[in-house]
Amino acid sequence: MLTTGLRLRGRRDEQRRLIAELHENRLAALGWAIGLVVQRVPTAILDEAKARGFPVFSVPIEIPFRDIISFVNGARLNDDLYVMRRIMAMQDYLMDALHLDDPEGTITNRLAAMLEADALLLGTDGAVLQRAGAADPADVIDALEGSDDTLLEAEARGRQILGVPVNTQHRRAGWLVLIMRHGPLAERLGKPVLRSAAQLLGLVAHARRLEASDERKKREEVLLASLQEVEGERVIPLEHQALALGLDFSEPARAVAWGRRPDQPPLPRAVLDEVAIAIEDSLAAERVPFLVARREDWIAGIIQGGEEATDHLLPQRAREVALAVGLGRSIRTLGDAAQSMADARVALEHASHNGAAIVRFDDLDPASWLLASCDQVVATQKIVEVLDPLREQVPLLETLRVFFAVNMNVAEAALRLNVHRNTVRYRLARIEELLGMRLNAPRTIANLHLALLTERLEGSDVAATGNGQGTQEISLR
Repeated sequence: MLTTGLRLRGRRDEQRRLIAELHENRLAALGWAIGLVVQRVPTAILDEAKARGFPVFSVPIEIPFRDIISFVNGARLNDDLYVMRRIMAMQDYLMDALHLDDPEGTITNRLAAMLEADALLLGTDGAVLQRAGAADPADVIDALEGSDDTLLEAEARGRQILGVPVNTQHRRAGWLVLIMRHGPLAERLGKPVLRSAAQLLGLVAHARRLEASDERKKREEVLLASLQEVEGERVIPLEHQALALGLDFSEPARAVAWGRRPDQPPLPRAVLDEVAIAIEDSLAAERVPFLVARREDWIAGIIQGGEEATDHLLPQRAREVALAVGLGRSIRTLGDAAQSMADARVALEHASHNGAAIVRFDDLDPASWLLASCDQVVATQKIVEVLDPLREQVPLLETLRVFFAVNMNVAEAALRLNVHRNTVRYRLARIEELLGMRLNAPRTIANLHLALLTERLEGSDVAATGNGQGTQEISLR
């Protein structure tokens, strides 16, 4: 501020108040003209300025205020130009990292080195993706909690925290955060360079998302083609494509089926896609070779590796929506993928009905092995043939299903059906009359167990075949 002091002449209190206001508003200095109104800077001004450490300088009458203003503006312009050049140089240095193998790590490290700060690249869930420096991520995560700002400013342990979101075209990919000392470096260079780095990381995240989407489509195409019972020369090109995706059969592979339990509603398509991506990310993070494809209300896959590979089949997102997993028998070629997937679907059905998280086909009973191994068209025809007399008797068919589900316990079946035990006994007697067989006979138990098991796997499509007419081919695959 420049002044002649005309309005403050002789007013000591107002002179002190002027210095206080200038200091509190963080002005750079006070210039007081001498030789026009007063011959020297007032004592009250000098005393208050000295007490506050506030700069005061005298301006001789020979020097016009306009010359001082021109000098300051010129110096400021030169300083701004210098800062701009530094920012542009830093941006070029950051952009140079885009063609490297690890652009995220390089950008984070270069940002920290240029600004003499610690830098963190965080995922949307707070996970540390990249780190440069020794700053405690917990301090940053606490500051970011619930923040949706375009620029976060906070303080932790006497240092300034600057954070900006990393965004792709349609969603937020994470946060880029600087932890640095207070000062002009943070204000003049830190914020613009941080924003530039975040924009570059957003481009990298978007490119990786597109790349992952393309690879995901290729994996789906190869898997779905493999489940069409390919054989002979048709297997070779598929295995070449699978090899390019990391599935080389150097170790045994097996089909995997993910699905929900029968008492839970199907997942919306968007949630199913989200869960499938979480499964892919979990397998990729552990370097497990895989193929994954989304089906109507379940997820199909092939994984390669030993028992350790199965530890990564249910990431947190899959557990949140209560998915179960069925594993088929091991295979050494994609030509056997369809059979292994049939195994996996049978194992998934057992997992779903028994409350297990993961069930292996190898651990199932002989009846389930037989069901997965037989011709599916024949199996469907047999289902219609065995259960057809009950199709028009819905209470009887439901009673039979519950009766077998509770291991043929009349009391438990009555409790499940919310009827009297004698009602269950009457219905069972009526079922024996319609089927023409005793329910306690081993042959009857075996036939009905297989029929009901296959019916659960096939769902409503079995019932849609009517009473034996127009039987459709319904594949477990």
